[in-house]
Amino acid sequence: MSFFETARDAYELAKKGMTIEFQVKVMELREQGLELQEENLQLRTRIRKLEEMMQVKEALVFRDSMYFLVKEGKDEGPFCSKCYDDNGKLVRLHALHDHDIESTYRCPVCDGYFGRSSRRSLDM
Repeated sequence: MSFFETARDAYELAKKGMTIEFQVKVMELREQGLELQEENLQLRTRIRKLEEMMQVKEALVFRDSMYFLVKEGKDEGPFCSKCYDDNGKLVRLHALHDHDIESTYRCPVCDGYFGRSSRRSLDM
């Protein structure tokens, strides 16, 4: 029975003076009201999370096989494209400091490598 049907029944019982049945309907109304409040809270939480995801998605820029978050005109990142594309999670990439590799990053979650991996000549 819906919240509104229960409320209508409670109103009809109150008009007839049936107090025990009326009290039962009032208790049902309270229970259904609490269920509605819980559902409302869950929906509001879901909406907030979806709005946050949309804000992140709108601020993401894909460049050099990596994602960057643009905030106030500044790049934040880089972030792993595989982790974001597969799971929707922004995982910050770690810079590798290797003598033979320029601007290479590694993802600590999926162990992917990103960035330019041009080898320097050892003759230099």
